[in-house]
This record gives sequence, structure tokens and C-alpha cells, in this order.
Amino acid sequence: MEVPFFGLKRESAALREDLLRGFSRVLDHGQVLQSEEVEEFESKVAKMTQRRFAVATNSCTDSLYFALKTAGVSVGDEVIVPAFSFIATASCVLRAGATPKFVDVTTQGNIHAGSLRHAVSERTKAIIYVHMFGFVDEKNFNQIKSTADQYQIPIIEDCAQAFGSVGAISRAPAGSFGEISCISFDPTKVISALGSGGVFLTNVEDQATYARKLRYHGKDQSGVFETLGFNSQMPATTAASLILKLENDCEWRARRQEIAKTYIDNFRDLPVKLPVVEDIESHNYHKFVVLLEQRAKAYERLRQSGVQVMIHYRDPLPSHKTFSEYKDQLLICENARTMSATCLSLPCHAFLTDDEIAYVIKKFRALFEKNTSNSKEAPNGN
Repeated sequence: MEVPFFGLKRESAALREDLLRGFSRVLDHGQVLQSEEVEEFESKVAKMTQRRFAVATNSCTDSLYFALKTAGVSVGDEVIVPAFSFIATASCVLRAGATPKFVDVTTQGNIHAGSLRHAVSERTKAIIYVHMFGFVDEKNFNQIKSTADQYQIPIIEDCAQAFGSVGAISRAPAGSFGEISCISFDPTKVISALGSGGVFLTNVEDQATYARKLRYHGKDQSGVFETLGFNSQMPATTAASLILKLENDCEWRARRQEIAKTYIDNFRDLPVKLPVVEDIESHNYHKFVVLLEQRAKAYERLRQSGVQVMIHYRDPLPSHKTFSEYKDQLLICENARTMSATCLSLPCHAFLTDDEIAYVIKKFRALFEKNTSNSKEAPNGN
């Protein structure tokens, strides 16, 4: 049996006719950029995230960069970022001309409050907080926010992976916690564009106006190009597909949560670290990630069995060449190093069948049978 890690092919097949109808409407009216579909998509996302304004962009990477620019981040400033995340979380800081200050994460992958407090300096201009793998750890976020408020530092919420998750305390949705928040609709995300897409979220009208200028060459509402901008527009066809997919968000999320619960119930007795949440609604299970020793052997054996596991993320951010200037910061990021060396992502998407889920469970449990449990191989982070 082959168990795919991503469900986009099956998702596209299931929605094919509806997607084609949406594309046909765009072809009929001919406005492929700055269209009514983009405005409708922005309105729906703003409502779902309890925000006043949503600005659609070409990618979450651009949205994060626009957030930094909106927050006034520039050359000489520092931005605190987690040492364990996708590269865009920190590359946007370099793009803004600022310095990334890497801090350690919790064992669930979100910024560690204690590590953050030691990293704040008079040069700190912003904090980028990531809901890693889709988990909104509101208790942890509130600790981070307490420190941020103390020093009057804005939090940019990177909820690229967390669309649909809610805080266990407030029930507030991901995307509503930061001063500015950014969501990804990349093909690998829970709501996937047929290409690329992102959203910039805020409750401040001036910030939304500035983001709209940045996404279209710096052009203001009067038609004047008054600032240096970029071409980061969301195509109408992308917006049309996302509007359709938003209608399926609750159903797809419930299925991922069901799969995750099944995994957890079947793996509790194994020597692995599982996702731990107090309230399952606080995790959308964009990724189902376990931490285990002998990760390299597990990866190879599962792949050979047809289970398409992946590694997110193999290397902490300061270990990448892009951030070689800051590699010494990795020394104080113990949890980030551990997660990179031991993390393994199992298939968890709404289009998995019950037979496929049972197969993943069977093959994963087989890794820990007596005849395979005596190996002394160290965790492999490469």
C-alpha cells in the first residue's frame, strides 16, 4: 500500500467540477487581478479570523515581510524569531535589513517564554510568533505577550500553519492574536491554493492601507505610486479556488483531528513524544509530528513500506547557510536542536482512508517490536 503524505491530488479530484466553474467565471469576466473574487476571499478570511481587515498577497512570505515593514522594522533593528521553523519565518527579517535573534522553543515547537525574555534588547523591534504545526498554545502565547507588552514590542503572528485552530482559553481563532497576523495558503497548507497565496491581517486601517500599497508597486488609492512597493497580487483564479475550499474547512479539519486522535490513542504506549494539547480544537493538525530516537531508521523503514513520512524540520534555522552569521545562537537552543534531530511527520490529511490510517498505525508500531528495538543508532538530524 502507498499512503500519500499530501492530499492535494485527491482534494483536486473531489472538487474538480466546482473548481472549473469558479475558473470559468473568472474567464467570463476577464478581470484576472484585483477582482471581486479577491475581495470576497479577503472578506471571508477576515470574518473567520475575527479581523477588521484582510489583505490578500501572493504568499505568506510576502505578508510577513509586509508586516515587518508596517511595524517599522529596518536596518539595525532586531527581530526575535524561533530557532525551529520554516525558513520564511526568519528570511523575511533579513529581507527587511534587520537582524534575526533566534530563541529556543518549547517541546511543542512554539517560542519558549524564558528564552524570549533573555533575548529582548533595546534594538528589539518585533517578535515573530509561530503556531508550530498548527498548535495554538494560548497559555504560552499569553506569557510571550506579557513580555512583549512590558517592553512595548509588537507581536507578528505567523499562523501560516494554524488556520482554523483556536485558543483553548479564549476560543479566539489563529490570526487574531498578533498586532499583525499572516496566513499561508501554500499548496501544502490546510487550505491550499493552486499555486501560492497569503493573507495579511490587522485591525488597524492604516496598516491595511499600507499593506495594499506594498502588494501593488506602492500605489495609493488615488493612483499615485508614493512608496517603493512590490508585485504581490493574488490572482482571481487563486481566490476563486480558495473561496470554494474555505467552505470545506470545518469538515476537513474535523477529519484531521479524528486521524490525529486515532494516532495518539494507538501510540500512547510507544517510546515517542506525541503532540500534547488540552483541547483538540487548539490544533488543526496541519502536521502530525512525533519525536523519536533512531529517526533515520524509522524514516527509511516507513518509506520502504509505502508510508510517505517527511521531516519538518531537519535543521534548526541558525544552522542554515543563510543564517551562518548567527550560528552561535544555536548553542542556547537545546529544544530546537532536539526537535530537528528527532522529529518525524506522519500522513495526516482529510483524504486518507480508514484502511490507510490503519496501515500507518501498523507500520509505525512495527518499528518498536522486539526484533527492531535493540539498535543503538543515534538520532539523525541530517
